[in-house]
Amino acid sequence: MSAQIAEIAAEIDRLGLRPETCSAIFIGGSLSRGWGHARSDVDAYIVSTIPWSGPADGHNRVKLDPPVIPLRIFDVGGRRCEVRFWLDSQVDQLFAKLTWSEFERERRLADLSAFEAALLSRVKYAVPIDGEDWLVGRREQLAGSAYRSMVVAQLLDIVDGHVEDALGLLESGDHRAAAIAAQTALERVVEALLSSRGDMTSVAKWRVRRLEEANLEVLSADRYWEIATFRTYDPDKPQVWVESVLETCRQIILEVEG
Repeated sequence: MSAQIAEIAAEIDRLGLRPETCSAIFIGGSLSRGWGHARSDVDAYIVSTIPWSGPADGHNRVKLDPPVIPLRIFDVGGRRCEVRFWLDSQVDQLFAKLTWSEFERERRLADLSAFEAALLSRVKYAVPIDGEDWLVGRREQLAGSAYRSMVVAQLLDIVDGHVEDALGLLESGDHRAAAIAAQTALERVVEALLSSRGDMTSVAKWRVRRLEEANLEVLSADRYWEIATFRTYDPDKPQVWVESVLETCRQIILEVEG
């Protein structure tokens, strides 16, 4: 990992992407957690106090001022590397959406773009190239914000809807749809549980690995995989399976920290 980071840092400098007023440069995504595979992209972030004025390969839309994040794309050691140029002021605006007063007023998740949510999910596990103090400060700011409670509250609302759907579908005799609703409820309640513990990655393909890493007594990675793959679903006894999954959801809800 350290060799890859050094190679990425060298390429950023070679391409002249490091701004004069650089607050931080860091790597996020699967590589930062040691989960990268042979075809994993590199997700890099450069934060500065002045806008990026160089060429860009595209722009990501955000609900901030300015409303775009410039993007540069290049290859590093055969990997696609995407560098996003954030302004410190944009990060400030993002955290301003996550105050406790905002949560108490709205009681819902802040209005975030996918790219804003991605940045927040990657701060905790980011690997710094430069500006480690900036990253530590933002982690502390995130930990003290209402973001975790916002995410958990929204997920639990979604869980309630899927649980009600599963029960209603069972009563109507639509057992396959009830099974899907129950499985979806489990997926969302697992996200709520992991988010309540500070892991807000929320990428479906990493859910099993996240559960393995969390090592939770209420739900093992193996038990989740068993449900997610319908391994024990018996078409002759669908109600038993659905009710078992819903009971697992109820047990997990008791473990979720708001």
